Amino acid sequence: MSHTHDDAVRMTRPILILMYHQVGTLAPLAGSLEEVLMPRERFARQMAAMHALGYRGLSLTQLEPYLRGEKKGRVFGVTMDDGYVDCLHHAVPVLQRHGFSATCFAVSGAAFNEWDASAGVPRLQLMGALELKAWIAAGNDVGAHTRTHRRLPELDDTTARQEIVGCKQELEAMTGAEVRHFSYPFGDFLPQHEDMVHEAGFVTACTSVERRASRWDPLLALPRITAYPDTAPWQLWRHALLGTENLRGWVRQVRDRRRAAVAVPAA
Repeated sequence: MSHTHDDAVRMTRPILILMYHQVGTLAPLAGSLEEVLMPRERFARQMAAMHALGYRGLSLTQLEPYLRGEKKGRVFGVTMDDGYVDCLHHAVPVLQRHGFSATCFAVSGAAFNEWDASAGVPRLQLMGALELKAWIAAGNDVGAHTRTHRRLPELDDTTARQEIVGCKQELEAMTGAEVRHFSYPFGDFLPQHEDMVHEAGFVTACTSVERRASRWDPLLALPRITAYPDTAPWQLWRHALLGTENLRGWVRQVRDRRRAAVAVPAA
């Protein structure tokens, strides 16, 4: 199978998809990854800013028709990687206040964020079955982030497939809900992993490429923009309205994908 799939994004204008991790009471600590720890009040300020601009924050399931070009409107995606329990307690009330929703990419085989230990990030609890069900009941959806949050390019194909497929199966068993969306751990993936995600039945997959999603991006390699604690409202507005795309890099990526589509016949 080719890693270029027919299910491409069809929106007429680029769509902003924001990436968060933990939303809670902890502030970024010295030596920790500042993109992981988002104080609740900063998250609330950012969501209020987008709401004031007339934008509606959506989970990826609700964003799908906009990505496909079936709907138009002032919308942006809200995603949260890893599945921290704090997101249930602190992000959900903020989202509900504005009528927003979000996708939480959960790690099905882990109870804590052990992969962040070397970066100095505090050991934080992840959602289990009860919390994930509560997250869904609050109007959000659950996506897959592999079983153990390992870098896919470092794994053999059999193990990588188990991480991808196993996560989907385990999360669906835990929640009783369809899991339609995937996020590559650390944003790292190779063409064969995109194929595995496609074969597993995911509708979209998110990367950590820093720009808005455009009509040239495959649904299985959607870029996102990281929201930091010090990201000001005007910066979010700029992301949503004008973008911060590296035009040269974007053109190069589109060119490479087109060449790959011609060079690699579909199976």
